[in-house]
Amino acid sequence: MHTAEEVHMKRIGYLAPQYWGIEGHGCPEEPPEFTALFDEFREKAAQTAQPCWPVKHAAVYYTYKGKCYSTGPWRMDCTPEIFEVLADKLIDRLYEMGAYEMFYSGMLD
Repeated sequence: MHTAEEVHMKRIGYLAPQYWGIEGHGCPEEPPEFTALFDEFREKAAQTAQPCWPVKHAAVYYTYKGKCYSTGPWRMDCTPEIFEVLADKLIDRLYEMGAYEMFYSGMLD
């Protein structure tokens, strides 16, 4: 939860410079506070129908306790298209748990 003196934007509309060095399959680690959340979304992904549109570069970049991370279909064991379906809800939940300045990088191919 965010304190009154620690107000951060939930989303940012671009791949901010702090995320430029995060490539490939995200950070080698994830905050342990989010492991259960990501496992929950992996289960949701397994129960989500495959959309018929193609998506590329699907990932959510986020900051937590001053450190930058990313997560994506590689963590949820799903396709980029399924990850895109779940990304907005994942961003909402991450924000509730203290993440901020999130950016979803996926785009239609």
